[in-house]
Amino acid sequence: MITSYEVLLPRDFPPALVSFQFYFQNYGTGMITLYHAAGMQLVYMQVHICYVYPENIFFQLLKLQNVERPHLKEYDLLLMKSWFGVGKMEVDIDVVNTGLLMILRPDVLNIVHRLRVLWLPKPGEELAIPDQKEPSVYHHFFCREVLQVETESERPVIRLEYIESCKLLKIVNAWMDNDENKLGSL
Repeated sequence: MITSYEVLLPRDFPPALVSFQFYFQNYGTGMITLYHAAGMQLVYMQVHICYVYPENIFFQLLKLQNVERPHLKEYDLLLMKSWFGVGKMEVDIDVVNTGLLMILRPDVLNIVHRLRVLWLPKPGEELAIPDQKEPSVYHHFFCREVLQVETESERPVIRLEYIESCKLLKIVNAWMDNDENKLGSL
Protein backbone atom coordinates (compact mmCIF):
# COMPACT_ATOMS: atom_id res chain seq x y z
CA MET A 1 0.00 0.00 0.00
CA ILE A 2 2.32 2.79 1.24
CA THR A 3 5.65 2.47 -0.54
CA SER A 4 7.61 5.30 1.13
CA TYR A 5 7.16 8.41 3.23
CA GLU A 6 8.80 11.67 4.21
CA VAL A 7 8.26 13.70 7.39
CA LEU A 8 7.76 17.37 6.45
CA LEU A 9 6.97 18.67 9.96
CA PRO A 10 8.56 19.02 12.39
CA ARG A 11 11.41 20.14 10.17
CA ASP A 12 14.13 18.50 12.28
CA PHE A 13 12.23 15.27 12.94
CA PRO A 14 14.73 12.38 13.33
CA PRO A 15 13.16 9.52 11.32
CA ALA A 16 16.02 7.19 12.27
CA LEU A 17 14.96 7.45 15.93
CA VAL A 18 11.29 6.64 15.36
CA SER A 19 9.72 3.33 14.44
CA PHE A 20 7.33 3.81 11.53
CA GLN A 21 6.44 0.11 11.38
CA PHE A 22 3.03 0.82 12.89
CA TYR A 23 2.43 3.73 10.52
CA PHE A 24 2.20 1.22 7.69
CA GLN A 25 0.14 -1.27 9.71
CA ASN A 26 -2.37 1.23 11.09
CA TYR A 27 -2.89 3.38 8.01
CA GLY A 28 -6.60 3.91 7.44
CA THR A 29 -7.61 3.54 11.10
CA GLY A 30 -7.26 7.24 11.91
CA MET A 31 -5.00 6.45 14.88
CA ILE A 32 -1.28 5.86 14.39
CA THR A 33 1.20 4.91 17.10
CA LEU A 34 4.89 5.64 16.67
CA TYR A 35 7.69 4.68 19.05
CA HIS A 36 10.67 6.97 19.66
CA ALA A 37 14.08 5.58 20.66
CA ALA A 38 14.02 7.84 23.74
CA GLY A 39 11.07 5.82 25.06
CA MET A 40 8.26 8.10 23.92
CA GLN A 41 5.09 6.43 22.68
CA LEU A 42 3.49 8.89 20.26
CA VAL A 43 -0.20 8.29 19.47
CA TYR A 44 -1.43 10.44 16.59
CA MET A 45 -4.88 11.00 15.14
CA GLN A 46 -5.34 12.01 11.51
CA VAL A 47 -6.67 15.55 11.27
CA HIS A 48 -6.40 16.10 7.50
CA ILE A 49 -5.50 14.05 4.46
CA CYS A 50 -5.29 15.01 0.80
CA TYR A 51 -4.77 12.40 -1.93
CA VAL A 52 -3.00 13.67 -5.04
CA TYR A 53 -3.87 11.82 -8.25
CA PRO A 54 -2.42 10.56 -10.56
CA GLU A 55 0.89 11.11 -8.72
CA ASN A 56 -0.27 8.58 -6.08
CA ILE A 57 0.89 10.57 -3.09
CA PHE A 58 -0.91 11.94 -0.10
CA PHE A 59 -0.27 14.57 2.52
CA GLN A 60 -1.44 13.74 6.02
CA LEU A 61 -1.56 15.99 9.08
CA LEU A 62 -1.44 14.06 12.35
CA LYS A 63 -2.06 15.53 15.81
CA LEU A 64 -0.57 14.02 18.95
CA GLN A 65 -3.26 12.62 21.25
CA ASN A 66 -1.33 11.52 24.32
CA VAL A 67 0.09 14.96 25.14
CA GLU A 68 0.07 14.23 28.88
CA ARG A 69 2.88 11.69 28.38
CA PRO A 70 6.49 12.94 28.24
CA HIS A 71 7.31 14.11 24.73
CA LEU A 72 8.98 16.90 22.84
CA LYS A 73 6.58 19.81 22.13
CA GLU A 74 7.58 19.96 18.45
CA TYR A 75 6.10 16.45 18.01
CA ASP A 76 2.54 17.74 18.66
CA LEU A 77 1.94 17.94 14.89
CA LEU A 78 3.34 15.58 12.30
CA LEU A 79 2.98 16.34 8.59
CA MET A 80 3.69 13.35 6.36
CA LYS A 81 4.07 13.03 2.61
CA SER A 82 3.60 9.42 1.53
CA TRP A 83 3.70 7.57 -1.75
CA PHE A 84 1.39 4.67 -2.45
CA GLY A 85 1.06 2.10 -5.20
CA VAL A 86 -0.71 2.56 -8.49
CA GLY A 87 -4.48 2.33 -8.24
CA LYS A 88 -6.25 -0.59 -9.83
CA MET A 89 -9.84 0.42 -9.08
CA GLU A 90 -11.62 2.77 -11.46
CA VAL A 91 -14.09 5.18 -9.89
CA ASP A 92 -16.44 7.70 -11.41
CA ILE A 93 -16.39 11.28 -10.16
CA ASP A 94 -19.55 13.30 -9.54
CA VAL A 95 -18.91 16.97 -8.76
CA VAL A 96 -21.83 18.20 -6.65
CA ASN A 97 -21.29 21.91 -7.28
CA THR A 98 -20.95 21.64 -11.06
CA GLY A 99 -22.62 25.03 -11.58
CA LEU A 100 -19.88 26.83 -9.67
CA LEU A 101 -17.21 24.81 -11.44
CA MET A 102 -18.70 25.67 -14.85
CA ILE A 103 -18.43 29.37 -14.00
CA LEU A 104 -14.95 29.30 -12.45
CA ARG A 105 -13.15 26.50 -14.32
CA PRO A 106 -15.28 24.89 -17.08
CA ASP A 107 -12.25 22.95 -18.38
CA VAL A 108 -11.95 20.96 -15.14
CA LEU A 109 -15.01 18.82 -15.82
CA ASN A 110 -13.25 17.37 -18.87
CA ILE A 111 -10.38 15.99 -16.77
CA VAL A 112 -12.26 15.12 -13.58
CA HIS A 113 -14.68 12.37 -14.47
CA ARG A 114 -12.83 9.12 -13.70
CA LEU A 115 -9.84 8.14 -11.56
CA ARG A 116 -7.81 5.03 -10.84
CA VAL A 117 -7.46 4.68 -7.06
CA LEU A 118 -5.81 2.22 -4.72
CA TRP A 119 -8.50 2.67 -2.07
CA LEU A 120 -11.63 4.77 -1.80
CA PRO A 121 -11.39 8.08 0.05
CA LYS A 122 -13.70 8.62 3.00
CA PRO A 123 -16.17 11.49 3.34
CA GLY A 124 -14.32 14.47 4.77
CA GLU A 125 -11.05 13.67 3.03
CA GLU A 126 -9.57 15.84 0.30
CA LEU A 127 -8.36 15.15 -3.24
CA ALA A 128 -6.15 17.17 -5.57
CA ILE A 129 -5.97 16.56 -9.31
CA PRO A 130 -3.46 18.43 -11.51
CA ASP A 131 -4.56 20.75 -14.25
CA GLN A 132 -3.65 19.50 -17.71
CA LYS A 133 -2.55 22.91 -18.99
CA GLU A 134 -0.85 24.27 -15.85
CA PRO A 135 0.98 21.37 -14.10
CA SER A 136 1.72 23.40 -10.95
CA VAL A 137 -2.02 24.07 -10.43
CA TYR A 138 -4.19 21.46 -8.73
CA HIS A 139 -7.96 21.25 -8.54
CA HIS A 140 -8.83 20.83 -4.88
CA PHE A 141 -11.91 18.82 -3.90
CA PHE A 142 -13.62 17.73 -0.69
CA CYS A 143 -15.09 14.20 -0.60
CA ARG A 144 -18.77 14.43 0.34
CA GLU A 145 -19.88 10.84 -0.24
CA VAL A 146 -18.76 7.52 -1.67
CA LEU A 147 -21.44 5.42 -3.36
CA GLN A 148 -20.59 1.73 -3.30
CA VAL A 149 -21.70 -0.55 -6.09
CA GLU A 150 -23.85 -3.64 -5.98
CA THR A 151 -22.30 -5.45 -8.95
CA GLU A 152 -18.73 -5.84 -10.15
CA SER A 153 -19.63 -4.38 -13.55
CA GLU A 154 -20.37 -0.99 -11.96
CA ARG A 155 -17.81 1.51 -10.74
CA PRO A 156 -18.02 3.22 -7.33
CA VAL A 157 -18.92 6.90 -7.48
CA ILE A 158 -17.10 9.52 -5.44
CA ARG A 159 -19.12 12.69 -4.88
CA LEU A 160 -16.77 15.64 -4.63
CA GLU A 161 -17.24 19.31 -3.87
CA TYR A 162 -14.95 21.64 -5.80
CA ILE A 163 -13.09 24.01 -3.46
CA GLU A 164 -10.55 25.86 -5.61
CA SER A 165 -7.70 25.59 -8.07
CA CYS A 166 -4.34 26.33 -6.47
CA LYS A 167 -0.85 25.01 -5.71
CA LEU A 168 -0.45 21.98 -3.42
CA LEU A 169 1.43 24.15 -0.95
CA LYS A 170 -1.68 26.29 -0.39
CA ILE A 171 -3.79 23.21 0.38
CA VAL A 172 -1.33 21.89 2.98
CA ASN A 173 -0.63 25.30 4.54
CA ALA A 174 -4.37 25.90 5.01
CA TRP A 175 -4.31 23.08 7.60
CA MET A 176 -1.81 24.94 9.82
CA ASP A 177 -3.16 27.05 12.64
CA ASN A 178 -0.08 29.27 12.89
CA ASP A 179 2.44 30.72 10.47
CA GLU A 180 5.31 29.00 12.28
CA ASN A 181 4.19 25.60 10.94
CA LYS A 182 3.51 26.74 7.37
CA LEU A 183 5.84 25.35 4.75
CA GLY A 184 7.79 27.43 2.26
CA SER A 185 7.84 24.62 -0.30
CA LEU A 186 6.93 20.97 -0.74
